[in-house]
Formats: sequence, structure tokens, C-alpha cells
Amino acid sequence: MPRIGNNIYKRKDGRWEGRFIKGYSESSRAVYGFVYAKTYREVKNKLLLSQSEQGENIDISGSKLTFAEISRKWLFNISLKVKQSTYAKYIYALEKHIIPVLGGYRLNKLTSTDIDSFTKAKLTLGRVDKNGGLSTKTAPDILSVIKSIIGFAAKEKLINKSSLTVTYPKSAQSEINIISRQEQVVFEDYLCQDMDLYKLGILVCLYTGLRIGEICALQWKDISISKYAISVTQTIHPRRILRSCRRVI
Repeated sequence: MPRIGNNIYKRKDGRWEGRFIKGYSESSRAVYGFVYAKTYREVKNKLLLSQSEQGENIDISGSKLTFAEISRKWLFNISLKVKQSTYAKYIYALEKHIIPVLGGYRLNKLTSTDIDSFTKAKLTLGRVDKNGGLSTKTAPDILSVIKSIIGFAAKEKLINKSSLTVTYPKSAQSEINIISRQEQVVFEDYLCQDMDLYKLGILVCLYTGLRIGEICALQWKDISISKYAISVTQTIHPRRILRSCRRVI
């Protein structure tokens, strides 16, 4: 069964299958649920809806909530407030990084030291493929999710917010290399030779400052020749871009 998207697969029978975590066993092992549809978009919408419903049905009035349970309730709470792509990133961070480590902790037992230990582990050997640690850019993104969940728990009066702190790792300051005007001219000359879609995309990026995900998501309807304007209405996640590049290569 070839994998197409985050927890979405194309089955041999032609249907699409989406997998989501619907709970955890007593040993903190994930228990999965499944949704099916005829198209990728349909199964993706079903998947997001099922993940959201998991949080809707959680009772947060008790004092023995686990971090995984309050995380799913937080997901439901923010599901209508953020873009679908942002929501998918939150799910990925939770399922791949946060829940496997912190999910089994009782909310009233979790400490700042536990979160610091989580951060150190992620920076050391935190990649999903276990091939090294997360960068000082990726780790803060994951910690921001944890911080938002803690804030939600405090708002619901489940914890005292001051009792849990999230310390972000210091990022190394790297020098930014900027091409000179002369180098830019040489670069432009190269791009304009034997023009193709890839070189055109780089030129648009060079003159507009658009991100690669925004460039790849552009459609003809977003471009107005008469007004000399480009409308940016959507983006493509970097993982989808990398998969496309691998297929081209």
C-alpha cells in the first residue's frame, strides 16, 4: 500500500485510507481508527473530522487527565480557528513527537523538568527516523504546541499555568549570505536561458519574495497580467514538495 500523505494511503483496491489515533492503551501504545473514501481529498476531510471528534468527546472535568487526553481536547478547541494545513502540522507534531513521550503523563503530575528532558531528548535523537536530533528551528515549533496545550489546560482551570514552564533551546546565530547585484545578474542570465517551469518559479520567487510552498500552489487564476499582480491564497506543505521533487529526480 503506497503512502501518499501524512497517515493517508492509497490502497490496492483503489480506495483511500486514513489512519488516526483514537486513544491509548494502559501501556501508552496508540490505538488506531480508520476512515475510507474514493478520493484523497474526501478521505483527508474525513480524517480531520474524526481526529477533531476524538477531542470533542473527552470529559475534562476530572483531575486524572493524561497529557494525551487534554491534547486531543485542545485540538478540537482550535480546529475551527486555524487553517487546515496548520491543523495538520499540529496533529503531526503530536502524533510523531509529543504523545509518544509525554502522552501517558497525568496532567497534574507533569513537571517543567519532564518538559526539559523531552526537549533535550528531541535535540539529541528526536528525528522520526532516529537519525540525529531535531534542529533548533523544528524543536521550538513542537514546544510551541506543548505551550499552547498548557495554556489551554490553565484556561480550563486544570492546572496552574505558572507551575509549568516551557524553555526554548537557544538557536545558533548563523551568518546570512546575500548575493551581490553582480551575482544576481549572472543568476538571472542563467535562469532566462532555456526557460522551464522550475526556472520560472525561481525567478518569481526572486522578484516577489514568495515562499516555495506559495510558489508551488499558484494557479493561473491567481495571476493577473493586466494588473501586474499575483494573489497568494494557498500554500503547499514542504513534505509534499519534497515528494514531488523525488519523483521528478
